[in-house]
Amino acid sequence: MNDTMFVKPAPGVRVRNPQSRLHISETGAHVPRDQFWMRRLADGDVVEAHEASAWVATIEPETTETDTAEKE
Repeated sequence: MNDTMFVKPAPGVRVRNPQSRLHISETGAHVPRDQFWMRRLADGDVVEAHEASAWVATIEPETTETDTAEKE
């Protein structure tokens, strides 16, 4: 079992991190898998989620006239 988890607040719920005393972001936060957060999870105040990975687009290089001429 991991010692941390990634959670997001349930819709319409604001949950304060007891360590920082700030509300966790709607996009989620890594939190310790401890009694406090397990209770928030059981109460439905937060949902365990997968961290959103950065979407990276694959960009094809532009074809130049020189590239086209070399292929012929």
